[in-house]
Amino acid sequence: MTINPKSRMSKDGDMVDLIAYEEYGDEAGRSAIHNANPGLADMGLILPAGILLQIPRWQRPDAPVPHGGVAAR
Repeated sequence: MTINPKSRMSKDGDMVDLIAYEEYGDEAGRSAIHNANPGLADMGLILPAGILLQIPRWQRPDAPVPHGGVAAR
């Protein structure tokens, strides 16, 4: 069993992309929020106020290493 360390109540006009950016600093975290909240995508792009969202731990994956094995810095 996975315990989600955080929850958050949506405000009128919230979007999952914005929530991901506020929580993780990266919109790419939206998939983690969707996975933790089944049916969330069915609510539409703009969420209504009062939805209790589970905010799972998420870490941005490392950038892929280009061919040759040297990552750009």
